[in-house]
Amino acid sequence: MKVLYLTYDGLTDNLGQSQILPYVFCLQQAGHRFHIISCEKPINFNARYPTIQTLLQQHKVTHTPLFYTKHPPVLSTILDVIKLLRNAKQLHAQHQFEVVHCRSYITALVGLYMKRKYGTKFVFDMRGFWANERVDGNLWQLSNPLYKWVYNYFKRKEEQFVQESDAVVSLTHAGLIEMQRWNYTPTIETKTSIIPCCADFNHFKPMPYNTALAKELNILPTQQVLCYLGSLGTWYLLNEMLLLFKTLLAQQPNYVFLLITTDDPNLVWNACATHHINNQHIRITKANREQIPAYLSLVDWGVSFIKPSYSKLSSSPTKMAEMYACGIPLVCNAGVGDVAVINKLPLGVTLPTLNQYNYNEACVHITATTTVDKQAVRLQAQQQLSLEYGAQLYIKMYAQL
Repeated sequence: MKVLYLTYDGLTDNLGQSQILPYVFCLQQAGHRFHIISCEKPINFNARYPTIQTLLQQHKVTHTPLFYTKHPPVLSTILDVIKLLRNAKQLHAQHQFEVVHCRSYITALVGLYMKRKYGTKFVFDMRGFWANERVDGNLWQLSNPLYKWVYNYFKRKEEQFVQESDAVVSLTHAGLIEMQRWNYTPTIETKTSIIPCCADFNHFKPMPYNTALAKELNILPTQQVLCYLGSLGTWYLLNEMLLLFKTLLAQQPNYVFLLITTDDPNLVWNACATHHINNQHIRITKANREQIPAYLSLVDWGVSFIKPSYSKLSSSPTKMAEMYACGIPLVCNAGVGDVAVINKLPLGVTLPTLNQYNYNEACVHITATTTVDKQAVRLQAQQQLSLEYGAQLYIKMYAQL
């Protein structure tokens, strides 16, 4: 089939390289023909596009890059939708696409139009409950009449996307169960594919202990490492993760907490001061995607605490799949997508609620686990979170179209 793939995320974003291109390339190899329209951020585009362009050419995927508009709020998004729609219509006139595959809600506005106007198949790759995420993350304050109107508009469109799409992609089973409660359409279960955020197990894999990195970070061979990977703020519960670490430190004083993040280190230092955690136990570093497996070679356990909320029923954190692929078990909290179902031994420990009692219980388990079987962690995760697994689910969905 000839497919127009629309994404509001850029192919030159980290997410584009990990969660868009691998699946498009697999579907292209399965016989489909893709043209991608993406909204690129200039700083990433200028730094990375030659590499991305080479990959696209190798896989014979054509691409129309647009530039993401950041300001002013709301109006900038309307302008981007107009650009997406104009380009989609022009390309359809040339290529007569059979499918429009829309990643999340902004591009789904275009996909719904294309289906109604031209009769193309419409894939609503929803990724999550986007409008609710904006509210739960305090990005849209419903006390503001403008944001309340925008929220209500997208909830109405959400119903139309679900009803009129030919296929829906949900990241989690919990998300599908909630969509069934919405009662938008009786066919929701049969047309929904559950495809979590997966990781490239060829790239993310257990590596030999990197002595040079350990020395650079002042981590001794006798020390053990708890690690957090990714962004801080909005959804990610830094204070709660530090409280877990403080509890672990009381039980096992040779632990250090390594945070691999591009965010401002002062966020961490200020929170450590609040919780009376000595900075000598903390390590903070930045790493690009290529470097992360080497850094994770130093790690014994990971932690991922995410704000549990209604919208997070549909969330599938990529960082978890990447750490599992490197053989690292995780301490997680329930109330986030399918985490409570997936994150079982040997993959890790899930806390039903974030409180001191459960921090103690988790740390007892960590300290009792003298040796982590990284291959067992990796093999367990590979069955449900590898790119190959996700790609096969997309191929099956396209076959049903």
